Amino acid sequence: MLRLNVKATGRYYKLLLLAAFVALFTFFGPGNFDNQVTTAQADANDQPVYNHYLFVYFKSLKYKPNDQQIHFAVSKDGLHYQALNHDQPTLPIQNHQVRDPFILRAKDGSFHILATSWDDSRGIGTAKRSILSMSSSDLTGWGYDYSTIASGDAGCTWAPEAIWDPIQQNYLVYWAESNSEDNYKDLSIWASRTSDFKNFSQAVPYIAPTGQSRIDATVFQNNDHFVRFVKNENSKHVYEDRVNALTDPQGTPIYSELLSNLKDVEGPETYKLYGQNKWVLLLDHYNDNGYEPYVSDNIDSGVFNKLDPKDYSIPDGARHGSVLPITEDEYNRLVQRWPF
Repeated sequence: MLRLNVKATGRYYKLLLLAAFVALFTFFGPGNFDNQVTTAQADANDQPVYNHYLFVYFKSLKYKPNDQQIHFAVSKDGLHYQALNHDQPTLPIQNHQVRDPFILRAKDGSFHILATSWDDSRGIGTAKRSILSMSSSDLTGWGYDYSTIASGDAGCTWAPEAIWDPIQQNYLVYWAESNSEDNYKDLSIWASRTSDFKNFSQAVPYIAPTGQSRIDATVFQNNDHFVRFVKNENSKHVYEDRVNALTDPQGTPIYSELLSNLKDVEGPETYKLYGQNKWVLLLDHYNDNGYEPYVSDNIDSGVFNKLDPKDYSIPDGARHGSVLPITEDEYNRLVQRWPF
């Protein structure tokens, strides 16, 4: 029969616990305990890594079958894109043509595409007061509707885009529009506000210089200010300016030698490459080969360099669209849904 000496056993356990504590302290050390806490905090505060890219666009201006629809392409580096769905439309809209798709990730994590659209049996001039508005929770399943956003006498509603306004705490939606004030002679940029992409405030002029035409505006937030690229439809070139708030219609011009000398381009879109101090500006050469990328180390400088064709790849015939940085998981989900 085994007999236990209680007093001896108690002393033994105390010594054992002390030895265990010393061993743990020696193994982790005060610095390692701090590292464990820091790592846990970092895991809790992890942000998504948007180091892949989704390019949403339409194809050609020649009205070929399946071209005037939404196409997807993806990239792992933001410069080399591969078309999804065997280069066929990913989101075809029956009996309608679609151009100028713009995609954004909303504050609630949902995704939205805004685009120019019109009835198949009529022309682009019939894209008057409504835009195509699509939404998704995961980039693969999409619903759509047509939203009336333009003024009552709008002659067209082209190339809609949107951006979050941190001051107003809603989205500024903007597009190119003509109206009866000048007998539909010129186009200008109009704007509206929304919180849900279903209800829109009354449209108002946004970038509307008297006697001149402006189309294809895009806005990019850079730290505490915004950079805008807009096409001057009179001179046929894209210009850059800067505003401190989205409510400022008058921007501070940013001179760009490249943009000043580059004509017959439109559909400007810009995005920043993940982990790099490098921005990409896409410009649609509408009389030539479509989109070409230009890069800058400082988007506020107006200095852009054209890439050598060997340093990028864009699907043939890609026209006015937009790029959304995405995660690796989102990239894989898209490829699984619409293989190359």
